[in-house]
Amino acid sequence: MAIAAHARFPSSKFSTIHNGELKRDYPKGSWILLDDVATTGRSLLEAISLIGSNPKEIIVAMDRRWRNTNPKVVSIFEPSPAWFLF
Repeated sequence: MAIAAHARFPSSKFSTIHNGELKRDYPKGSWILLDDVATTGRSLLEAISLIGSNPKEIIVAMDRRWRNTNPKVVSIFEPSPAWFLF
């Protein structure tokens, strides 16, 4: 996701969080949080807490939570309601 975003916006800068530690610089000004899957939203909230400011937007590949709240995200793919039955 980050590679695709960088291809679209080549002047953008990226930082990563691995094992609760920020790699590279803290975002300055407006920033967007990218993640692969939101299952509970906890990792998203931890990332926001680590950065110390709210992102302009949160984009995930798939939002697997029951409700899209806390935090609100934009999901590229959304599972069908039947997915939760398995």
